[in-house]
Amino acid sequence: MKIISVTSIKEKGGIGFYSKQIVSHLSRFKDINLIEINNHSKIPNNYDILHVQHHYSFFGLPLPFFNKFNSYLKNTKPIIVVTIHDLITNSPIGVPKVFCVVLNYLIKKLNIKSFIEPNINHFIIHSRNQLYLLNKMGISKNKISLLPMGVPLNSIKKVNFSQIRKKWDLEGKIVFSILGFIFRRKGYEIALKALERLNDKNTVLVIAGDFNPKSTIDRDYRKNLIKYIRKCHLEEQVVITGYLSNNEFKDLVSVTDIILAPFRGNYGSPYSLSTAIGFGKPIIASDIQPVLEIQNRMNCLEIFKDGNDKDLAKKMSKLMKDTNYRKQLATRAKNYSKKYSFDKLALQHKRIYNHLLRQERLLSKNK
Repeated sequence: MKIISVTSIKEKGGIGFYSKQIVSHLSRFKDINLIEINNHSKIPNNYDILHVQHHYSFFGLPLPFFNKFNSYLKNTKPIIVVTIHDLITNSPIGVPKVFCVVLNYLIKKLNIKSFIEPNINHFIIHSRNQLYLLNKMGISKNKISLLPMGVPLNSIKKVNFSQIRKKWDLEGKIVFSILGFIFRRKGYEIALKALERLNDKNTVLVIAGDFNPKSTIDRDYRKNLIKYIRKCHLEEQVVITGYLSNNEFKDLVSVTDIILAPFRGNYGSPYSLSTAIGFGKPIIASDIQPVLEIQNRMNCLEIFKDGNDKDLAKKMSKLMKDTNYRKQLATRAKNYSKKYSFDKLALQHKRIYNHLLRQERLLSKNK
């Protein structure tokens, strides 16, 4: 079968890394001829399935009339599969109420243009909340596959711990880390408030990454985080690394004691959390719906109440003191990684492709 995979593989960030993983693992099947193009390329002719990794921002502004996803799929004849990474149905956190009514209307119109109007044969999603929202839009369950987000099997490098800790001024500290791009929905302010509550000079929060250079909103958010750090005199306890190479990123994860995932909202299954699980480290995560779905599968996370910095500080203190429990969480994370690997996710994709092709052949025979 010939698959055209429309991805953001050259983009930095979670979806770009996800795309790289799924393309790599699908390419291992000898009966799949996979051609990869980016979301700005013209779609080639003569293929069986077009599979698009969708995020609103890949096709323009997340507003009707300014988003080109609908026109991108126009006149596409073969089977279309769309993986939805982010499904927005209402105004983001922090938007003034006076704008919410208009913004909610525009978001609804955008979703109709993106997911209802085009002739999309099948959707792949990674959380039950997305399934509920698509059903609410009128999309049949038969057209949707809910697949757990794949976990990259990240091997932690054998590194000189003391050298890396010295480089980042982490010697003698308990190191908490938040991984990936800086943006509001990842809840950095909750982690900073929890760190302030801990009031323990032997703890450090490493923000391993930086803002998306394409986003002025994320740039402003980063500035506000720095203001808060200075206001609370946390300069010696917070490290913002800036952009990291893959090796630098793995070095920092290697010397991390506990990973934090204080996500806000229920938009999708965060890839940065899957990345963290893949490293086999103890993780404290918020109780948003996509995170709870992961927890219900294998109890591999320590959960705190979404947005509650007091509860997060309590859980941070608990894991700091209990090294045995940290080891248990790390072991469960490794087990989860094996059970929900990208190898297995790629195989599920192949089964979906085969099923859709069989359906297409039956329809062609009956015409």
